[in-house]
Amino acid sequence: MKTPDIFEFLNVHHFLEQIYVYRKSIESGFSYQRWADEMGIKDRSYLRQIVTGTRSVNSEMSEKLESNIRFTDLELQYFRALIEYSTADSKSQRDELGKKLVSLIKQKESV
Repeated sequence: MKTPDIFEFLNVHHFLEQIYVYRKSIESGFSYQRWADEMGIKDRSYLRQIVTGTRSVNSEMSEKLESNIRFTDLELQYFRALIEYSTADSKSQRDELGKKLVSLIKQKESV
């Protein structure tokens, strides 16, 4: 199994779920509890709710995930835009953020 490529996702929760599945496949004993412990989160169910999409990724959780996943600069820009895109309230907001995601994908392809 290969590491999930964030640029292949349009939903932050799907990406986080694939990160979880990937780490579980390569790390013996990996669990929501272990991942929560790595990030200093006391309640593993809170992390699970974020991964499954029943809770949104807030700024505090975004920072913890960013540190834990260790993105490149371009991946980090995409991750932050993906969070906004996944929680956008209006179609116009989603359209603008969608354009930003496409632009970041093109930047990645040109590297």
